[in-house]
Amino acid sequence: MKKKIFLSLLILIGLFAIAGCDTKKGTIVKVIDRKNTSSEMTLNELVDINDSNEAKFDEYYVGSAIEFEATIQKIETNTAVDLGGCTKATGASNEITFEEIDGVTIVLALEKNSYNLSEFNKGDKIKVQTNISNAFINNEGEKYLKVASYDGPRPSCNFGKTPTTITKK
Repeated sequence: MKKKIFLSLLILIGLFAIAGCDTKKGTIVKVIDRKNTSSEMTLNELVDINDSNEAKFDEYYVGSAIEFEATIQKIETNTAVDLGGCTKATGASNEITFEEIDGVTIVLALEKNSYNLSEFNKGDKIKVQTNISNAFINNEGEKYLKVASYDGPRPSCNFGKTPTTITKK
């Protein structure tokens, strides 16, 4: 009887140890960086890279492909383009702001008239594949990740060449 209890405890301890091996806490996104290395990381890890070393973030991640799933918070049309230092990005665009994920708000900038956004609604869960544009922490400590569509050459923007896809889940 004591051996069965002891053995059961050992099995439980082993299961908890295996379950506790995942060191990433948060929602995982897939990123293919500019060196063509594929990795999985949390949104917080991605934003924190920019916060701690902006040069590294610019070199490896601006223009990189990213894939994530998120829930739409709001859709805006004819917004001013703010793509974090991209001097050629002027004019109007459309934006989808997603519900906060693990303390990070993702904003997807789309070129005006490039997607029919009328088929999407607040609360829709969608899968997005696009390009990383910028990441930052504002004065209130809120974390943001800006991602953007690529629909042609932008010599000063360095967006990357991953076509943006938006799919309802």
